[in-house]
Amino acid sequence: MEEKVIPILRIRDHVTAVAWYNRLGFHQTAIHRFEPGLPAFVTVERGPMQLFLSEAQRRLSPRHAHLPQRRRHSPDCHGIQRAGSAATVGAGGRDS
Repeated sequence: MEEKVIPILRIRDHVTAVAWYNRLGFHQTAIHRFEPGLPAFVTVERGPMQLFLSEAQRRLSPRHAHLPQRRRHSPDCHGIQRAGSAATVGAGGRDS
Protein backbone atom coordinates (compact mmCIF):
# COMPACT_ATOMS: atom_id res chain seq x y z
CA MET A 1 0.00 0.00 0.00
CA GLU A 2 1.40 3.36 -1.01
CA GLU A 3 1.15 6.08 1.63
CA LYS A 4 1.32 9.79 0.97
CA VAL A 5 1.08 12.98 2.97
CA ILE A 6 -0.92 15.93 1.68
CA PRO A 7 -0.41 19.19 3.57
CA ILE A 8 -3.36 21.45 4.35
CA LEU A 9 -2.20 25.05 3.86
CA ARG A 10 -4.19 27.92 5.35
CA ILE A 11 -5.00 30.67 2.84
CA ARG A 12 -6.96 33.94 2.98
CA ASP A 13 -8.48 33.95 -0.51
CA HIS A 14 -8.71 30.87 -2.70
CA VAL A 15 -8.84 32.83 -5.97
CA THR A 16 -5.55 34.59 -5.18
CA ALA A 17 -3.96 31.37 -3.87
CA VAL A 18 -4.96 29.30 -6.90
CA ALA A 19 -3.58 32.01 -9.22
CA TRP A 20 -0.27 31.84 -7.31
CA TYR A 21 -0.07 28.05 -7.53
CA ASN A 22 -1.02 28.18 -11.24
CA ARG A 23 2.18 30.20 -11.82
CA LEU A 24 4.07 27.34 -10.13
CA GLY A 25 2.56 24.78 -12.53
CA PHE A 26 -0.31 23.55 -10.32
CA HIS A 27 -3.94 23.45 -11.42
CA GLN A 28 -7.12 23.38 -9.37
CA THR A 29 -8.82 19.97 -9.37
CA ALA A 30 -11.50 20.43 -6.70
CA ILE A 31 -13.26 23.02 -4.57
CA HIS A 32 -15.61 22.31 -1.67
CA ARG A 33 -17.80 24.54 0.51
CA PHE A 34 -20.35 23.30 3.05
CA GLU A 35 -22.66 26.19 2.13
CA PRO A 36 -22.39 29.29 -0.07
CA GLY A 37 -20.39 31.95 1.74
CA LEU A 38 -18.47 29.49 3.95
CA PRO A 39 -14.68 29.03 3.60
CA ALA A 40 -13.42 27.19 0.52
CA PHE A 41 -11.39 23.97 0.66
CA VAL A 42 -9.42 23.65 -2.59
CA THR A 43 -7.23 20.92 -4.07
CA VAL A 44 -4.40 21.87 -6.43
CA GLU A 45 -2.19 19.37 -8.23
CA ARG A 46 0.99 19.24 -10.31
CA GLY A 47 1.88 15.79 -11.56
CA PRO A 48 1.92 13.47 -8.53
CA MET A 49 2.01 16.41 -6.08
CA GLN A 50 -1.16 17.50 -4.33
CA LEU A 51 -1.86 20.36 -1.91
CA PHE A 52 -4.98 21.18 0.07
CA LEU A 53 -5.72 24.90 0.52
CA SER A 54 -8.20 25.96 3.20
CA GLU A 55 -9.74 29.36 3.90
CA ALA A 56 -10.91 28.09 7.31
CA GLN A 57 -9.54 30.24 10.11
CA ARG A 58 -9.92 27.66 12.88
CA ARG A 59 -7.20 25.22 13.85
CA LEU A 60 -6.87 22.52 11.22
CA SER A 61 -6.41 18.92 12.30
CA PRO A 62 -7.28 15.56 10.75
CA ARG A 63 -10.09 15.22 13.31
CA HIS A 64 -11.68 18.52 12.25
CA ALA A 65 -10.79 18.80 8.56
CA HIS A 66 -13.66 17.51 6.44
CA LEU A 67 -11.82 16.35 3.36
CA PRO A 68 -13.81 16.03 0.15
CA GLN A 69 -11.98 12.80 -0.76
CA ARG A 70 -11.49 9.53 1.08
CA ARG A 71 -8.00 9.21 2.56
CA ARG A 72 -6.09 6.21 3.87
CA HIS A 73 -4.33 6.62 7.19
CA SER A 74 -1.29 4.75 8.39
CA PRO A 75 -2.23 1.98 10.84
CA ASP A 76 0.49 3.33 13.16
CA CYS A 77 0.06 7.09 12.77
CA HIS A 78 0.76 7.65 16.49
CA GLY A 79 4.04 5.71 16.25
CA ILE A 80 5.07 7.82 13.28
CA GLN A 81 4.19 10.99 15.21
CA ARG A 82 6.22 9.85 18.26
CA ALA A 83 9.21 9.03 16.03
CA GLY A 84 9.02 12.46 14.41
CA SER A 85 8.77 14.20 17.78
CA ALA A 86 11.74 12.24 19.12
CA ALA A 87 13.80 13.25 16.09
CA THR A 88 13.34 16.98 16.88
CA VAL A 89 14.48 16.68 20.51
CA GLY A 90 18.05 17.99 20.71
CA ALA A 91 18.19 18.74 16.98
CA GLY A 92 17.19 22.38 17.14
CA GLY A 93 13.53 21.50 17.68
CA ARG A 94 11.27 23.02 20.29
CA ASP A 95 12.61 20.74 23.04
CA SER A 96 16.31 21.59 22.61
